[in-house]
Amino acid sequence: MRQHNWPGVLGNKNAKVREDCIHHPKHCESMQKTVYGRDCPFMPEGVRIDRRFINQTMLVMKLTMVLLITSILTVHARGFSQQVTFSGKNVELLKVFSAIETQTGFFTVGSLELLKQASPVSLHVKDMPLETLLQLILKDQPIDFKISEKTIFLFRKPGLPDNAVRPSSTAGPTPILVKGVVLGVNDVPLFGASVSVAGTANYEFTDNFGKFEISVEKGQKLKISYVGYQPVEWKATSEKVTIVMKPADNKLEDVEVVINTGYQKFKPNEMVGSVEVFSEKMLQKQVGTNILQRLKGLSAVLQFNNKITTSSASGNPHSTLNMTIRGWSTINGPTDPLIIVDNFPYQGNIDNINPNDVESIVILKDAAAASIWGARAGNGVIVINTKRGKFGAKPSFSINSTINITEKPDLYKLPLMGSAAYIDQELAIANQNGILLYQERYAHTPVVSVLIDRKKGLISAEDSAAKIDYLKSIDSREQWNKYVYRHALTQDYSMNASGGSSNIAWTIRGNYVKTSGSTQNKQERASIGIGNDFRISSKLDLQITADYSHLSSKSGAPEFNAVKARNFMVPQSIPYLQLADENGQPVSLLKKYNSQVLDTLGGGRLLDYSYYPLTDWRHDYSTDKSNTYSLEAILTYKPISDLRLQLSAKTMKANATFRTVRDKESYYTRDVINQFSQIDPVTKVVNRVVPPGDIVSVENTELTNFAIRAQGTYNKQWGAHGINLMGGLDLSDFKREKSGQLMVGYSEDPLLFSLVNMVDRFPVWFEGENTVGNVLQAQSIMGIRTFVERFVSTTASISYNYDGRYVFYSNMRKDGANILGVKTNDRWSPFWSVGGSWIINKEKFFNAAWVNGLTFRTNVGISGNVDVTRSSNPVGNINQGMPNTTVPYPYLIIADPPNPNLRWEKIIQVNWALDFSLLKDRLSGSVEYYIKNGRDLYGSILADYTQSPNINVKANAASMDGRGIDIRLNAKILDGKFGWRSMINFARITNKLKQYHNQVAIAGAFNQTVGSNGNRIHDNMLLFPGQSLFSVTAIRTMGVNSSGQVLYLVNDKPTTNILEVIKDFEQNGDKSSSYVYFGPSDPKFNFNFNNFISWKNWSLAVITQLKFGYYFKKLLIEDGATASNPYYHKDFEQRWKQPGDELHTRIPKSNGGLLNYAYFSSDLVHRADNIRIENIQLSYDFDIKEHQVFRSMQLALNISNVGIVWRANKEGLDPDYDRSGNFTMPNRPIRMWSLKLIAGF
Repeated sequence: MRQHNWPGVLGNKNAKVREDCIHHPKHCESMQKTVYGRDCPFMPEGVRIDRRFINQTMLVMKLTMVLLITSILTVHARGFSQQVTFSGKNVELLKVFSAIETQTGFFTVGSLELLKQASPVSLHVKDMPLETLLQLILKDQPIDFKISEKTIFLFRKPGLPDNAVRPSSTAGPTPILVKGVVLGVNDVPLFGASVSVAGTANYEFTDNFGKFEISVEKGQKLKISYVGYQPVEWKATSEKVTIVMKPADNKLEDVEVVINTGYQKFKPNEMVGSVEVFSEKMLQKQVGTNILQRLKGLSAVLQFNNKITTSSASGNPHSTLNMTIRGWSTINGPTDPLIIVDNFPYQGNIDNINPNDVESIVILKDAAAASIWGARAGNGVIVINTKRGKFGAKPSFSINSTINITEKPDLYKLPLMGSAAYIDQELAIANQNGILLYQERYAHTPVVSVLIDRKKGLISAEDSAAKIDYLKSIDSREQWNKYVYRHALTQDYSMNASGGSSNIAWTIRGNYVKTSGSTQNKQERASIGIGNDFRISSKLDLQITADYSHLSSKSGAPEFNAVKARNFMVPQSIPYLQLADENGQPVSLLKKYNSQVLDTLGGGRLLDYSYYPLTDWRHDYSTDKSNTYSLEAILTYKPISDLRLQLSAKTMKANATFRTVRDKESYYTRDVINQFSQIDPVTKVVNRVVPPGDIVSVENTELTNFAIRAQGTYNKQWGAHGINLMGGLDLSDFKREKSGQLMVGYSEDPLLFSLVNMVDRFPVWFEGENTVGNVLQAQSIMGIRTFVERFVSTTASISYNYDGRYVFYSNMRKDGANILGVKTNDRWSPFWSVGGSWIINKEKFFNAAWVNGLTFRTNVGISGNVDVTRSSNPVGNINQGMPNTTVPYPYLIIADPPNPNLRWEKIIQVNWALDFSLLKDRLSGSVEYYIKNGRDLYGSILADYTQSPNINVKANAASMDGRGIDIRLNAKILDGKFGWRSMINFARITNKLKQYHNQVAIAGAFNQTVGSNGNRIHDNMLLFPGQSLFSVTAIRTMGVNSSGQVLYLVNDKPTTNILEVIKDFEQNGDKSSSYVYFGPSDPKFNFNFNNFISWKNWSLAVITQLKFGYYFKKLLIEDGATASNPYYHKDFEQRWKQPGDELHTRIPKSNGGLLNYAYFSSDLVHRADNIRIENIQLSYDFDIKEHQVFRSMQLALNISNVGIVWRANKEGLDPDYDRSGNFTMPNRPIRMWSLKLIAGF
């Protein structure tokens, strides 16, 4: 103790001050207020300090200190901290306060005589917060305390006589030092378990080996708690103890459930809305660098769709995730759920989020849960909460190292025809149509080139046959497997450190990911994050978070069948495309002109026109680099214990550069230079409009986002009543700016590029005239495009509970934005929800002992969906015109006519739910039924002819109805050393169109509507009320006739005339006799059957998905195929070839309606039901011995995309992937093997 603070050192002058502190504590407070001012009794006479100067100086000093701590990352300071370590028996308080002053730098002011009246204490504490320690040692003593700045003021407790003395410690229970260890499942030591003395502020945390020491009076109770385990109480009867904790039975994820909506945090019994919560432990059951992909198989209402909507096809930034919650909520609007990261909407790249930084994910499914986010919550909300340090927590450090190896795609599972059968088709087409069908100037497939050479007499029949036989022996799949594909390798390293003292909590996280892709593409991600929580005072907290991430990628070789041969300039996949010869040397492919033209074109003065698929990608590639910075600050002020005022702000800036390089060796650059090369017929001098060098395009995207929120929360409990009030104001400003640059004749070293005439037209070989800008697509690259999105929102909510049995909840939100119509009422449309819950098992009449919990919930509300790409102003494209054309002057084309009445879509939801827990929590879960209707959905109507002739405008002109059931079951089947828990999720989801204004006439929409595979919707197809948004439809067929022609059914009569089918459809639409609607292409019934088995240190997790009630259409024609092209699908080998084949095949002959059959036939529709194992993880937790470096260590083997174990179709097709994209390319998910090591220090 600093002796100068005690009588004899202060002097008689200040004796009155000390006595006031002891006998009149209120006056002591006034002394604290004046100690730095004019009346300070400790100030030398004649010295006066202006209080305003002191206050301003202290404020500046505090702010400077906060900023300094944040900037230099000083997250924990041992020197002069507010934590104390002390051990001793029957120690005088004077000695304890001396230790406090030495360790904390605090001064103590009080009466020495008062301290002498206090009883000795026995305690053993380590890193205990100062205030907690003072409460502990002064409990039942005649002394009270108050802390101000760096001073501890001691005074006599009111009402006690001056000679009041606490009974000697020998008169009461004997204090003992308890030494123990806390163990979890399989006797694994639990690090960081809380051990506290009941009824006191005395507590400790276990160390790396689960050990603790704590001072306690004999007979007192110790309370031991740990996240995910049942609390334990133990009566202190001995000095040594071993505590074995049991996992919390009703939490299969072994976590304490906290529901964070992004605005508020609720306990499960306080929530009336429908949510699903996934802990870090559950998310770690899967691997992968994308956090959202780790939700696969965990939620039945969360569907990952391979769908293309008008919104995603247009490049809408809010339609990129390909996922839905409780089905579709929109037709033409944004489809993505709203992503919230640490309380704010996330506008960045989802790949920037490190999954190992995530503490929990909350899915808000219904209106009561999601409507608090208003106009952007119609598709559901996913709230991502990242890890943070905790006050009073011991420093901890963890690493996560994962190695992922992805198998090569199995090209032999693609339904492709072999080279020999395909070449036979080419020969048959040439014999049937004649070789003159092909324009000899242009490039052809190798087979047709051989036929042309034979016809011209350039090669003999024997040479022709030998070359054809050689081509039949080539298999492109073998070529790609040998020269292109590799096992993809991903290295993922993460670290996380956190801890805290009584007034500082901190966390540091980092991540590095490096991927070498299967096509030799590369990707890297590096990120670092820092979070500090400062407890400035008992009423004021400051939270600061800073994050930085860097993403970079480089393209690799082309995928299988991405390289096309050409017939008459039509791309064509061929199964015999050769990359390299027998010696491994690259083989060229005719890309544009045939070999005879190339031999004479330009008299040998043009650049080499050879195209080598095996090596050209090394000269023609793209890179993508992005940097994202974010800073978030939250200031929380609690003027009273029940009121919390919060000011939050977050800023984010991201810049991305997409760079396409076609160097001078690439085929692309050589072709462009050659196109615009003009050769003087006399001098033979070559004039190159496009100079030699690289062609480089750079597209820059810059995102800036600033959001601020002022929020107040009042939470009061009195008696049986409880109320929670929340109100907030949000402002956000988001800006996306794109700019581009095109450099021709570019050189890196020395750095230079040339200015090129992009506008004037020049002669082009065999193609008339063209501009360089048109060939290089300069208009889509160059220029500046800016989009600004501003939102202002007000929100308020009230929650009232009575006696822990009844809960009422309501919220209201109003949103305004700069992107909708000019009407104020539309711009500020309200969104709301109201609901309640009844905890039935707490009623007096309820006495079912086998029921641990039973709660009924219901709510109704409206949320919204807004398309940020829409505008109330006209949007058009300005064209400069072309000299010497019919339009030589600048002109404007209205591409998006204005609609001042446009407003956001409305999603109305009603939800009923029953939550239950049975048989001592061995079986728990919920059953929910909901109605989900979309109104004012975006649709197309004809625009005002005077504004924009023959163009449609988006309006609120559609509606959709949905129904569904959610069932979640958590079952603890076995407990003990061998444990088995199951999690079963079931969802029944239906979405049907109620009203839709088709913008195309039935007469012109047959091909686009009936020919759809159910994977895409667009403006040129018809959508019929009563059908699912993504429907599978077809034309009835009944095989082929004896001539090999396809038979259609019209009015139950067979016909070979497709025109009769089209006429029937145009007259009757979806009621036509030949048209059949099978059902949705999205699963109607979704099951997740997940099992978690443990034995000793081993754990096994198996995540299984079951999908039923949907359809898919098998693709037989690749994109861009024509009737003159050979068919690539292996099924065409079974086509009708001769009379009698109609008895065993339903596929017509080549000229018997084969193309129509491939697009429209009902034969191609199959049930898509399947059972798929999504993920398997086997892990082992090592026993950590005492004095080892690690406190925990787990090694896990993970297999992702295990595969389908059952499917309804008999053809071995994957219904979720073989219907999407191009069947000639590998689209199926590829199995990935992972080895993961998680270690804690």
